Amino acid sequence: MGIRGLTAALKPFASRSELRGRVVIDGPGLAYHILTVARAQAGVSTVLDEPTYAVLGQTAAWWLDELQSCGVTIAAIYFDGYLPSYKAQERLRRTCGSSSRSNQYFLATSAGVPGRAAAAASARPSLPLPPFVVPAVLECLRSLERYQRITHLVPGEADPYCASDVRQHGGTLLTGDSDFLLYELGPTGSVVFFQDVQAELSGVGGGGETKRNPCISALTYSPMEICGRLTMEPAGQGGMLALAYEMSLAQDRTLQALISKPRSQWACQATCQASQYAEFTSQYLLSKASLIPIPVYLGLLDPRVSEFVLDWAALAGHEPSSLVVTLARRPIVYLPSLLDRWDRASAWNAFTPIRQLAYSLCRVAGQSTVSTVTEYRRTLSEKSTGQQVQLLGFSEVMGSLRDTHNYILGFFKAPAVAAAASADKEARRLQWIATCMGFEISHAAAEGNESTALKLLQKAEACGGRLDPGNWDTLHLAAMIQGAMYSLRILQQVLMCKVGSVFASLDLEEQRHLREMEACLASLPCIAEFPAPVDMESLFQQLYQVGALKMLAKVVGISEPAFEQRPVMTKEGRRKGESKNKPVVQRQSKLSRSASSNLFDALSIDD
Repeated sequence: MGIRGLTAALKPFASRSELRGRVVIDGPGLAYHILTVARAQAGVSTVLDEPTYAVLGQTAAWWLDELQSCGVTIAAIYFDGYLPSYKAQERLRRTCGSSSRSNQYFLATSAGVPGRAAAAASARPSLPLPPFVVPAVLECLRSLERYQRITHLVPGEADPYCASDVRQHGGTLLTGDSDFLLYELGPTGSVVFFQDVQAELSGVGGGGETKRNPCISALTYSPMEICGRLTMEPAGQGGMLALAYEMSLAQDRTLQALISKPRSQWACQATCQASQYAEFTSQYLLSKASLIPIPVYLGLLDPRVSEFVLDWAALAGHEPSSLVVTLARRPIVYLPSLLDRWDRASAWNAFTPIRQLAYSLCRVAGQSTVSTVTEYRRTLSEKSTGQQVQLLGFSEVMGSLRDTHNYILGFFKAPAVAAAASADKEARRLQWIATCMGFEISHAAAEGNESTALKLLQKAEACGGRLDPGNWDTLHLAAMIQGAMYSLRILQQVLMCKVGSVFASLDLEEQRHLREMEACLASLPCIAEFPAPVDMESLFQQLYQVGALKMLAKVVGISEPAFEQRPVMTKEGRRKGESKNKPVVQRQSKLSRSASSNLFDALSIDD
């Protein structure tokens, strides 16, 4: 989060130099920086222009490759796997902020998201953050051999792991958070912010000609040097913490005014401020409690999944005592804000039973007092207590798992569909999308509500299988598909890491069912394959072509849809192929009520 005004105040004391050597990277900061870079490259003006998750992953890999090609050695990239309880209010504040941006965007574009040209000619509302930016970048880095070994999801905040790494081994910490200036980084440790990284062409040949040797320069903040230039004692972390605390209490005062004040009069020296100052500094002091050993299974999980899995592991005592003492609390899940309609229920709601099964598989034997998991989906109030998801009893878990497994198999069991899904990755992805729609249709029918998928399927039948991607019904369906896929992803990751007591108490038949479910979910699309809003325009046509709509109709019990080619008008005003005497008979649907810019651009300048 950072101390307000700290970076700006210290910027005159930073030095621009070539960025080389050992670098440790703040993972979440990297992910959001990559979003900024990719948006700038694409000239994004609406959510329809957003870079896909696949593009974000590719951009992250390219950006890191460029760093390394210019003499930087990336030693480690750390991602948050757990946020401590004392940050719960800040976490809720961020959830409210994300929800508010999504809500404001919906209200500003409720008549439909305009195309690029129309958006450029009008006032543009600020874009909400895509919901899966961080896990998408993490997923990509784990998939690349050159980054897999140095990418770590940690059982806490990434901050202390990054700082400890630099303190022990030296180097530069690359981040977007000024909080890192307040950690102990050792005598030579320094901080560079993503926005201060620039590509340059350097070098002069013997005849005076310029050699085009690309290098990376950056504004470098050295806490030890800054303290020396400001004559602050003690140098390093002690001096930086004292200055930051003073700034947090007197945000209207300039740095010059603060440092000209006698140190004996600083708030950190006052007896009445002792407890507050101790609490403030405790956030930045490296200790064993803040550097818990990384469990192997975290390498299988996304950040949001690891958080509630660690909650359960701590409650069960499956981890070292330091982890139990540090983490033990009731499980909480913060789901990201999806790009959905705010005049309808959250797009997450329809898939709560899938997540309920995942949470219940983590349940700890003997923890009878923990019968619910708290989910935060979307909220505009910091007083929100979230939504309570009731956990299934041990006797109900296997029944729910079998039902879910059998429902999914219904979409893949036809020989032709199974063969296509097995041989063709795109056909398999589309079959999973149809499966997600099936969950939504079934949930709507059970609740007595109109199905968004069926409503749009009707509309697509009348439009040759095409949809308007800027229509909010279409965007809501895209959000639902993403919500379903991510709910299934949560279930998949829980099955892979096996931390709940239920895994140790299964008979052979039940173990077989778990293995079959895990194998079934192995073909689930990765985040890079989630459908983007712009993909929705021709989605139903694609589903139709691979037979996925046929299976959807069979599973949910509706008439099979057909997308006829829209007729072409002849000069006589008749549709091509239409008889002069016979009117066109429209097929009646039976669906309705049945259920900054590129920061390395200098590297690509042509001669």
